[in-house]
Amino acid sequence: MSASTTKTKNKPSRKPVLLDYLKAFTKDKLIFAARQLCITYSKLKKDELAEKICTEMQKPEIAAKRFAIMPDENIQAFEAALEKKCFHPTYSEYALLLPFISMGYIVSYPDDCFEAVKEARTVYKKINTADFQAHRQQLAWLLDCITAMSSLHLILPVEFFCEMYNQKAGFELTPEALPQLLAEVPNNFNPCAIKDGRILLKKNDSDDFYTRLEQGRKPFGLYLPTVKEITMLSHYG
Repeated sequence: MSASTTKTKNKPSRKPVLLDYLKAFTKDKLIFAARQLCITYSKLKKDELAEKICTEMQKPEIAAKRFAIMPDENIQAFEAALEKKCFHPTYSEYALLLPFISMGYIVSYPDDCFEAVKEARTVYKKINTADFQAHRQQLAWLLDCITAMSSLHLILPVEFFCEMYNQKAGFELTPEALPQLLAEVPNNFNPCAIKDGRILLKKNDSDDFYTRLEQGRKPFGLYLPTVKEITMLSHYG
């Protein structure tokens, strides 16, 4: 993107259509999209695969599951993009809209213009309910807490993790409800598992490693990060 692009500038709509956009993808990019959607693709030709992906992306239940893990700032940027025609994004818009470009709901043109495909407006209108937004905020905060845990602890008793989560006003999670909420996070966004009353990182899923870790930190206790610290860790590391 040009360094001079600092203000949003609207241009006439190029009327992007989802299927046309998908058919312009390479086969490898379509396969990546199919894997994200758990679509069997081995026997499909390129255009057939594009059509299958297009159909899946327009299903409200599929879109709801994919959008449900988006933080407030990303969803707000997406909603703003839906109201625009073809536009040059600001730097902040560019970063916040990247997940929706990756999913295929927003077109990124070679001249750095963005525009939502018309199907994105239709499917989002169907899923954008108060219940969806409340659930999305629950999952987004869950992922923030997971990121903070990944930076600070690696493994925690589920009771302590829920204590972290419950610090934010309006959010409540019990150890009994945690597995169900965690199961609603797509596998490629969920680095955690629950085992023996603890939530831990799957990539370090070694009993010996975690036993030594927990024993080594016993004299120090567990640090409970504040809501602000959790947010900072999630956004900036």
